[in-house]
Amino acid sequence: MSQNTCCQIWADTQKELDVMLQREREEFQEPQEDPEEAMKMLATAYVQYLAILRKLDEAHAPLIHQQKRAAVRQALDGVMGRILEIKGEMVALEKCECHSMAAVLKELQRVPEDIEIPIPKYFIQENLGILQYREKYLHEILLNAGLIEQEVVTAMTLEEAIGVIQVAERARQGRARAAFMRRIYLEEKRQSRTQEQQTKSPDEAATCIQKVWRGHRQRKETERLREEEMIFLGMSLPPELEVMISLQKTNVLEGEFQERADYSFVHELRAAEGPHIKETFQEEITQCFLECRHVTGRFPDYPLEKAGGSKAIIVEKHPEEIVEELAAKKALAEAQKNEKDKKKKEAKEPAPEKKPEVEKPVRNESRL
Repeated sequence: MSQNTCCQIWADTQKELDVMLQREREEFQEPQEDPEEAMKMLATAYVQYLAILRKLDEAHAPLIHQQKRAAVRQALDGVMGRILEIKGEMVALEKCECHSMAAVLKELQRVPEDIEIPIPKYFIQENLGILQYREKYLHEILLNAGLIEQEVVTAMTLEEAIGVIQVAERARQGRARAAFMRRIYLEEKRQSRTQEQQTKSPDEAATCIQKVWRGHRQRKETERLREEEMIFLGMSLPPELEVMISLQKTNVLEGEFQERADYSFVHELRAAEGPHIKETFQEEITQCFLECRHVTGRFPDYPLEKAGGSKAIIVEKHPEEIVEELAAKKALAEAQKNEKDKKKKEAKEPAPEKKPEVEKPVRNESRL
């Protein structure tokens, strides 16, 4: 098994383990009053943890990277510990070490072999000497008790030993002869090529060069005709259009990259320098207000948004000039307000009634 496959199995198993832990946090927080439901929940987790244990053991055995082996080993030990905890809870719940899991296996679509507890391979490898000693000691006990019989070891006869040695020696000689013949063949081939190159006449050399050149020219011509046919059929674009399209794509990509770079630069600059600039402006505004108070004896009014807000303050002016400007703006605002009030007052007052004009009698001077 390759290292990539082991890492992939480890990653998939780790995801399953995370899902199991999350589900346990959700399900095991609330106690189950029904013993059957509690047993079913424990048995389901037990079977699933056994499957995770097999996968982790499968990924751990072929791994070579020591740090990865240590990480998988830690997860493997944790899963085994959790299996023991669940087994203890099951035994405490049913007061029995043998449990019926047929319903759980059927629900999870598993076979009975899936509930067999596997022995991790690293446990056997690390304790191989102890296990061999135990097996040998147990064999001696059984042999002394007469429960097993001593196996008869048949020795190899002289003829059989000679035959094995002859087979091995003949195989070695055959491999050496094959390697020697291969070297001779390659040397003869190299010498024949050198002789052919040296014995060629100028006409033969020219013919060889012509063959190579004509073949190259014909391949280029065939490739050109194929390209023209593809362009004629509309299955490919002319080289000029392909170059233009590639240039357009390149320009678009460069523009997008430049926009992203500018956008990121502005945001990075704002994130890095924004708080400092804001703090500096606040200090300048505070200092300006303090200087105005020192000159005039009171704090000036903050400029309105129409007047520019803090922008009207952050200028290179003397505090007295700023106070005069603010006072002038305030007077102008009051004058405008008074004018508006006057107009409103005039609009509310009723207009005076006009008296009808009496026509004066016209004297007839003709009678006079």
